[in-house]
Amino acid sequence: MFIIGIDVGDKKSGYFLTNKYLDFISFGKEDNLFIREYIKRLGANDTKLTVVIEDIILRGHAGKTLRDTVENVGRFLQICEEYKIEKHLYSPQKYRNVLCCGKHTDAKIRKVCIERFGEDFLEEQGLAGRGKQNSVPSKDRGDIFSAIALCLYHLEYKPKEIT
Repeated sequence: MFIIGIDVGDKKSGYFLTNKYLDFISFGKEDNLFIREYIKRLGANDTKLTVVIEDIILRGHAGKTLRDTVENVGRFLQICEEYKIEKHLYSPQKYRNVLCCGKHTDAKIRKVCIERFGEDFLEEQGLAGRGKQNSVPSKDRGDIFSAIALCLYHLEYKPKEIT
């Protein structure tokens, strides 16, 4: 069983692929087309896959960037329908409030990940530490941490048994 968490963006999205033990299988911030093809490959191989996506909260004027993000959420959901992949949309307020016990900033999501996995382990993965070779650019880390948090929430707080 695999779970992929996706923090969808207008052009690129943060993603985290794991199993029920929260092993780091694959993660990054990639073009949306790359992630859609990745999901298709996993779905086509009869892999037991669950896709968890951060839902969009619409506030005020919807500009082109927001419209593109909403369109990409729809494309991810369409692939799940086509390949009969289990899918869940979680509101940022809900999953972040549960994990962070209140105000849900990117820094608090990062702290939750450090508490869960350890800073040394995250540094080995390139997600902690500054300016180290092979580290993920800091501008991409927030989206990856959000994708990890989606998977954490799904596995640890979703009111159903994960087999």
